[in-house]
Amino acid sequence: EIFVMSTQAIYTFVDPASGDEVSVFKHWDGYPRGAATFLQRAKELAWPFPRFEADEFAAAFVAANKTREGDCRLMADPSQDWYVDYKYRIGFAHGGLVVEIFERRADCKYVLVDARNLDDMEVLGEVA
Repeated sequence: EIFVMSTQAIYTFVDPASGDEVSVFKHWDGYPRGAATFLQRAKELAWPFPRFEADEFAAAFVAANKTREGDCRLMADPSQDWYVDYKYRIGFAHGGLVVEIFERRADCKYVLVDARNLDDMEVLGEVA
């Protein structure tokens, strides 16, 4: 029997104007480099910046990155963390995406991780 390890993540898209949030679970490649790829793909299907709406960008994210069953899904209850490896909060400011990247540690708490390797993303804040 072969077991495949997945790096699971939750992407929460935040509308800067309304504060509305939409969360999407992605089953694999949730590490920061994979996340950057998924977000770049979504940008190609979303409204051109500076227009950014959380629900529209989340829809673009799913459309651009869902490849098979169970791979990518909307979260009915975004307060659940499903013990994923990473959480991302994505919004728009200063003409581009602003991304907070959090990694789950052994104690199941999420902490800010360094993301300087991502081309067009800023890492801000920390999990409260």
